[in-house]
Amino acid sequence: MQKYSKLLIVLPCHSLEDFPIHHRGDEAANLLANWTALWHPALIASCEHIPGWQKADSPDVVLDDPVEQGEPGTADSSTTGICLALIPTIAASVLNPELLHNLENHNAVIISDHLSRDQIVRFAIDANEFAKTLTAKLDAELAQDFHALGYAFLQIQIMTRQLRYSSNLDEAYFSEAVVAAAKLVTSGDTVLGREALVRCFDLLLEEKNGYYPVEPELIDVVLTAATTLGGSLHRQLEESHPLNVCLTGTDGERLVTERPETAAQLKQGIQEGRVTLIGGLETELPDSLIATESTLHQLLVGREKLTRHFGVEPLVYMRRRFGLTSATPGLLNQLGFVGAIHATLDDGKFPTGSSCNIRWTGDDNRSILAIGDLPLSAADAGSFVGLGVRLGEAIDSAHIAAAVFVHWPGETCESFHDLVRISNYGPLLGSFVGLNDYFDSVYDPGYGESFSADEYKSPFLSQAIRQDSPHPISRFTTYWERFYQLGAFRALLSQACARSGLNGLSVAEIENKLGELQSEIESALNVERSNSTDIDSRIDSIRASLSLGLDPDPGSGTELNSVELFNSTSFTRRVEFKAISRKVGTLKQDPPVVVCDSDQSGSQWVVELAPMGSTIIDLATPGSKDVLKPDPKIGEDLTLRNEFFELAVDRNTGGIRAIQLYGSRVNLVSQQLAIRIPGQSDSRNQPLSKARYTRMVADDVKLMMESRLVGKVNCRGKLLDSDKVVADFEQTIRVTRGKRVVELEVEINPREPLAKSVNHYVCSRLAWKSEASRIVANAGETRQEINSDWFHATNFVDIIQDDNRLTMLTGGLPFHRRTSRRMIDSLLIVGNEQQRRFRFGLGVNVPYAMAAAVDWLTPPLQINAANKANGKNSASWLFHFDCRNILATWWRPIFDRAATVDSARWSGVQVRLRETEGRAGKLCIRCPSPIASGELVNFTGEQVQSLAVAEDDPTRITLDFGRFDYFQISIRWKK
Repeated sequence: MQKYSKLLIVLPCHSLEDFPIHHRGDEAANLLANWTALWHPALIASCEHIPGWQKADSPDVVLDDPVEQGEPGTADSSTTGICLALIPTIAASVLNPELLHNLENHNAVIISDHLSRDQIVRFAIDANEFAKTLTAKLDAELAQDFHALGYAFLQIQIMTRQLRYSSNLDEAYFSEAVVAAAKLVTSGDTVLGREALVRCFDLLLEEKNGYYPVEPELIDVVLTAATTLGGSLHRQLEESHPLNVCLTGTDGERLVTERPETAAQLKQGIQEGRVTLIGGLETELPDSLIATESTLHQLLVGREKLTRHFGVEPLVYMRRRFGLTSATPGLLNQLGFVGAIHATLDDGKFPTGSSCNIRWTGDDNRSILAIGDLPLSAADAGSFVGLGVRLGEAIDSAHIAAAVFVHWPGETCESFHDLVRISNYGPLLGSFVGLNDYFDSVYDPGYGESFSADEYKSPFLSQAIRQDSPHPISRFTTYWERFYQLGAFRALLSQACARSGLNGLSVAEIENKLGELQSEIESALNVERSNSTDIDSRIDSIRASLSLGLDPDPGSGTELNSVELFNSTSFTRRVEFKAISRKVGTLKQDPPVVVCDSDQSGSQWVVELAPMGSTIIDLATPGSKDVLKPDPKIGEDLTLRNEFFELAVDRNTGGIRAIQLYGSRVNLVSQQLAIRIPGQSDSRNQPLSKARYTRMVADDVKLMMESRLVGKVNCRGKLLDSDKVVADFEQTIRVTRGKRVVELEVEINPREPLAKSVNHYVCSRLAWKSEASRIVANAGETRQEINSDWFHATNFVDIIQDDNRLTMLTGGLPFHRRTSRRMIDSLLIVGNEQQRRFRFGLGVNVPYAMAAAVDWLTPPLQINAANKANGKNSASWLFHFDCRNILATWWRPIFDRAATVDSARWSGVQVRLRETEGRAGKLCIRCPSPIASGELVNFTGEQVQSLAVAEDDPTRITLDFGRFDYFQISIRWKK
């Protein structure tokens, strides 16, 4: 019976220093399968030597002398050969034909075109009777451990040779140890065989420690989704090595409801310390396109659900979908997270850290420890071909090494299982750890690494187009409109408490409804067909409850005599409203009225509202004279004017030809509607023609005067590509006295479907004169400089030219493209977008862009009443902030504890504040009642700092704030 005399793998390299580690996918899997298959104990025991390798481009092969022939009747050399040669697919293309000829002449067993390790081993053993006899008493698990030993040997060799160009391993001694272990294992001596195998791993560990005495840490992250919560997760949780399960609150709740056995298994693993729960969000949303307040809400709700169901609060943040922002570290810091994975696992681009561990610093200068390296796919063998080199480089650069492996439950490659087996024998390539333990013991680099919002390139638009979403853009405009409505309701709830219009029970009910509704509004971003009617009706219901709380006794008069307007924002704002009154006369222009006008149909007003307060307007009392100044005339020909600017509409296009300031003939901006039609490319994606834009041609342009306060121009027409009509449009441009914002309402209907491309879209184009202009847009609630072509701006885009500023209030339109130094496209329709009507604004020299954006989408609450004005206009405020760069994003009234909830007394307020302009300073807050105490608290409610009450005025409290700071304070009144 003949034995194998040599185990050989053919490789496309000349030494292990240039071993190919760049391969991915099937090529990598095939390469590692061929390498590790030769380390089967039956093959090694037959050969009595560890496997070797052969250069694919060399014709010479050195074979051992033939072994002694067996007894008569055994297989002869013509069928079994003396050499086993494996040829991976990456070597086949560069294989020297003479090498293959020489192997065949020596009766070698040649195996190629096999992908899996099991196939290769089965073929190799079946081809040699002696090797086959050695498998009779072989323990299957120990056989897999030998494959893992082969993988470990490869990684240690390339780690030392490719990074140190040397090796101290005594290969002869190591080979003897491996052969001895293989003989013990194949003889059925499992105990001694395992001990001998441990010695083999120890020899490799000694070799590694001679160059890299640092122990790497390996992190196994199991991803979950609604479709992976079944049997695959249940089997995954049976693994004995430490696991990290990334779970959202929504999926955690679904797991408890639909898979209680798996949920109980997960909870048990957590209690045993074998499983670490990570994640923390309720739902993974496109965070870079939503409010920071929504991200915080998702974290608070998600952690509460996971804690309630699994008894532990996630302390490490991770998400699968793209959604990292420059605000994320500050949120995590104030929520008590101990660490984060600074990476996402779908499309999009994000910056990487300078080392494995970084201190990720946000725009508010708060930071959190994070893993800055890219995670590796545990399902892709390409992650494992050069793992040793990756770990060695990490140790060289930072003296620490960690590798994060991510996968769906049960979806891992052979090499990952080899790595788990290696870790069971010692920390040769690292030890698996839970992320909580990792961040508890990891080295803190001390210095922070911050990344601008412009460095995070989201994939949301291209993903929505590929998925044929019917709302790739309008889902965001709908979200922002509803989000600001809910924010207004939270502020009005505190105002209602100040009026004693709501008791503790009513407030608790409204708060619960607001929380549930906010979760639905946010979750609707991931649902293509949300129940918009139901959400809007619930919003109307809450608005009615607040109106009753703010004005529980509207009066019994049948005639409308007054209007009360409530401002839910933390800044002064000008709003417009109309009223129908039977008593119409010339109107008073007293503060807080900015300007007003009337005719027989009613009255029209522009009123300045105090921050977080209310204004009562008397509609019935006539004034002594007409105080509306005749100049400037609001509309004339196709020109609209007010106190701040003059706007000219182009008669031929129907777009805005110019917006100019008085005393200056510089055009701040021009505007048109257009469709961008991409150019053609050849089969190699080389451009054959440039992209082009349609022409805007007006068929009908009319000046329409609503009153002496408001003028608008209505334009109807077509968009032409050459002479072909490709879309119909209607655009209304509206200007109001006393307001710096031009209102635009657009309806556009393409006649043909758009291509599924981010480069084929309907847009509103802005153009200006100065190439030296700067572009600034919002990231969340903060300002960011725009340095790239594509960018996000869900609230505003600032075009800064010399001393002037033109601000586009986007109204939630998220996607914009800078096509030149003085042009911007704001996308309206792309892909399968079904929305056809859009609304946005152009602000002229508005001092605070973010405040103007909030004002644009936040309507005041108007309550019509009888006999409330008492013959005069009046205004009052509840809270006052002396810094306009500070915005209140969230309000919550505080009630004293009482025997019953409905008898509890309003005793204070909690408010979250955001600095929006990037300027640190000192904030003074004036309150409606004397203050007993003030506290700066984190987002979990824990006190961070006690705030001093002003000695000369017990209704004032002051605190220092930093650049882009996002913080929460709690204020209580004196009893």
